[in-house]
Amino acid sequence: MLQTKRGLLIAGMVVAGALCMGLWSRSQGPAPSVSTVEGTPSAPNAKAPAPPSGVQVIHIEGYPLDRSLKGLADYPKLDAALLLTEVKLGQPHWTTPDGAAPLYIAQNRPPNQDEMRRNDLIVTPVTGTVSEVLRGSQFSAGDEVSFVVAGGRVGTVQVQADEEIAPNLDQLSRGGTILLAGEVRKTGVIASFVYQLEADGASVRSLLKSASDRTPDFSLPDLKQALAEKQ
Repeated sequence: MLQTKRGLLIAGMVVAGALCMGLWSRSQGPAPSVSTVEGTPSAPNAKAPAPPSGVQVIHIEGYPLDRSLKGLADYPKLDAALLLTEVKLGQPHWTTPDGAAPLYIAQNRPPNQDEMRRNDLIVTPVTGTVSEVLRGSQFSAGDEVSFVVAGGRVGTVQVQADEEIAPNLDQLSRGGTILLAGEVRKTGVIASFVYQLEADGASVRSLLKSASDRTPDFSLPDLKQALAEKQ
């Protein structure tokens, strides 16, 4: 994982209940499933272009958190909330110790429990600069931080993660200001919430699907007030 000036931010690191990285719990339903196919995803994401012929696709499914204002403010492990600017995508890579594709790729099968426990998948690193700290005394404006998002392509293998568990990489690559929030651990922050700050500088739009019936729709002033009430 990527160590940074202020630690590690992890978004969408998933694949089975044992690998939830703080994103899942048994009360949130069964573990997400992983399937592999040749040429096209098992359940194509409408926003993702079809992969070229010959590309092996691993499709990761999952269950979303409640990413409404109430869901965010009431999240029991909300230790940090950061606004990031100058957001840039890094080079996708395997999380295996040697950086090589795991055995399940060569065998064109879903990963087994040991492989899922090791989190053997492709992730894309993302870096940004903290412009404002809404919560998290260990962070300061100007800090450069990095987090990883499940998904990306290495060679002829492409991982596609549902937006319940990982933000769309194209959306992240468009720049602007990102709001990240989640739990602080010794290794960094689990970014369970990812939002895009809209052009008005106040409204936010979730880049992750929400378990709540309504589309998350709130503003930074709303969030600041909600967080202040939780102090």
